[in-house]
Amino acid sequence: MLAESATPRRARTARIKAAAEAMGFDLVNVTSAEPFPQAQQAISERVALGFFTGMDWFTSERAEVSANPRALLPTARSVIALGTFYLTDAPRDRTQPGEPHGQVSCYAWGDDYHTIIRQRLEQLITLLNASAAEAGMDEPEVRLFVDTGRMVDRAVAQRAGLGWFGKNTNILTRGWGSWLFLAEVVTTLDLEPDPPIAASCGHCTACLTACP
Repeated sequence: MLAESATPRRARTARIKAAAEAMGFDLVNVTSAEPFPQAQQAISERVALGFFTGMDWFTSERAEVSANPRALLPTARSVIALGTFYLTDAPRDRTQPGEPHGQVSCYAWGDDYHTIIRQRLEQLITLLNASAAEAGMDEPEVRLFVDTGRMVDRAVAQRAGLGWFGKNTNILTRGWGSWLFLAEVVTTLDLEPDPPIAASCGHCTACLTACP
C-alpha cells in the first residue's frame, strides 16, 4: 500500500503528539515499524555469553520478536515512542539519627507507573481511532507496551529521536536526562517518523565514574 500524502500524515502526527503531551507524556516521537537488527544482535550476543543466567525465558528467539514490531503486529506501520519524566523531590526523612533505614528508588515512591502510563496510552488509542475515522480509514490495530512487554524500549526511543544511548547504556534526553519511563504504541496507522538525534556524550564519563 502506498503511503498517503505527506501533508495529511504530518498533520495527523502533529495532532497525536500534541494530544499525548496534554495527557501527561513529556516526550512523544514516532519511528517506523521496521526491525531493530542492532538491538537484536546485541541481545542475542549477551544471551550466548550467559549474561541472562537465571532468566531462562529470555532467549535469542525472544530477542528476535522483541526487535521486530511486525512480529508483534504484522501490519504495523508506525511506532509511537513516549517518555514520562519521573524525578521528584525527596519525601521528608522521618528516620531518627542512628536508626537503620533503607533507600527506595524514586520511581517507586508513588502509584505503579505501569498502571498510570497504560491508562494514558488507552486514552491515546481513543484519539488514534478518532483520527482514523476522520480520515475515512479503518480503525487501526495497536499493541501497547509499558516497560514489561516484548519491545526493545531503548532502541525504539533512540531511533525515534527521543534521546541517545549514554555510555551507561541508558537513554539520555535533552532536558530530562535519563529520568524517563519509556512506553510504545505499535500501530497500523501511517504516521510521520522523526529522525534520530545526532548527539552523543562526547568526552563525558560521569556515569561511568559514578558506577560502583
